Amino acid sequence: MSNVAVFNPSKLPAFARTGELSDVAKALAGGGAGNAGKRISIKGGVWRMVVGGEEVSKNEDRAMNFVVLATSKGVSRTYYEGKYEEGKDAKPACWSAEGLVPNQEVLNPQSSSCATCKQNIEGSGDGKSRACRYSKRIAVALENDIGGNIYRLQVPAKSYFGRADGEKMPLQAYGKFLSGHGLPITGLVTEARFDTSEAVPVMKFRAVRPLTRPEWETAKV
Repeated sequence: MSNVAVFNPSKLPAFARTGELSDVAKALAGGGAGNAGKRISIKGGVWRMVVGGEEVSKNEDRAMNFVVLATSKGVSRTYYEGKYEEGKDAKPACWSAEGLVPNQEVLNPQSSSCATCKQNIEGSGDGKSRACRYSKRIAVALENDIGGNIYRLQVPAKSYFGRADGEKMPLQAYGKFLSGHGLPITGLVTEARFDTSEAVPVMKFRAVRPLTRPEWETAKV
């Protein structure tokens, strides 16, 4: 069954089409690389709830449902000195929340502009990769706790860019799909599922259902 059939724009409740998101959600989505608040890690292909740098719970299911409350304006960039090790608690040497220029709190910017940075050149990383990594930051609330915790989820490049494969969509393609059908991502419950064909944790996204009016009102607070 296609998402279009389930989420026909004419059937989406009117209240879920508009509304202001909370300042908390907006700030969390665009937080700096040093943000030590609440976040969801996907280390090892496991959903890990991290608060203040400490893992407080985890979910080993392949998929997790949540509501996207806000997204960062641009695509973030993060550069680590030396070889990056998955799961290692290392602070990046340089980063940009919106992917244009290094954040003001960066002590040793690699360049005055991300576009002209030497770490953004193909081959500056392993193989043909770039040393500076792309990611998209979003603020989410779990489907079963919409009025509770707000988490920052950093979506890696392979989970953000790329083509849709049926209902399996990277985040950018998923957002474009919804926009093309008049469906706001903030008015839906979204499923993120690990793609088992990938060697590293890669998420694919799809729409599950519209929010109810009480859920929508709660998500706006």
